[in-house]
Amino acid sequence: SGFVNKKTVSSDKKNVTLLVIGGSQGCHFFNKKIPNLLSKIGSDLKVIHIAGSEASWVREKYMQLNIDAKVHVFCDKMAEIYHQADFVVARSGALTLSELSLNGLPSFLVPYPHAAANHQLLNAQYYERSGAAKVISEDEDELLNALKLMMSDSFRSQMSQNVELLAKPHAAVQIVQKLQAMLNATQ
Repeated sequence: SGFVNKKTVSSDKKNVTLLVIGGSQGCHFFNKKIPNLLSKIGSDLKVIHIAGSEASWVREKYMQLNIDAKVHVFCDKMAEIYHQADFVVARSGALTLSELSLNGLPSFLVPYPHAAANHQLLNAQYYERSGAAKVISEDEDELLNALKLMMSDSFRSQMSQNVELLAKPHAAVQIVQKLQAMLNATQ
């Protein structure tokens, strides 16, 4: 699948690498708020930010704030990006959550407030109840406080262990097997 379980990866990083994912089209809220909030933390931090069509001005903002950031419009090599990350700020779509689980990546989830039937909030709350993520609203102060928490090794470590428990690396095979069994039972 190309995903890497973070526990099997040895790391000698001295700083934290934050991955910011706003979905395939980016997230204006993340693009606008996260660079400024990270400048208030003042820690040795690296950022990988997938910003969609706003990538050029987001890149410029990080440069102005002297934050070490790689800003992408889109990324078709997410396995590599996940491998580099220590923590993630993301929306909470089902595919994003499955990828975070498979990679053992702790996260702050900011559900898209206009998602159909509020499914992103429900997804995020399930992860939060499992200790695998923390749900954050689109509130600047709440996000700043959460980003400060992210700098704690023990906080990231515990959340990483919990998110790995939610991983279902063979889900597709299991679904096919169940469908085959159902078909065989009806014949």
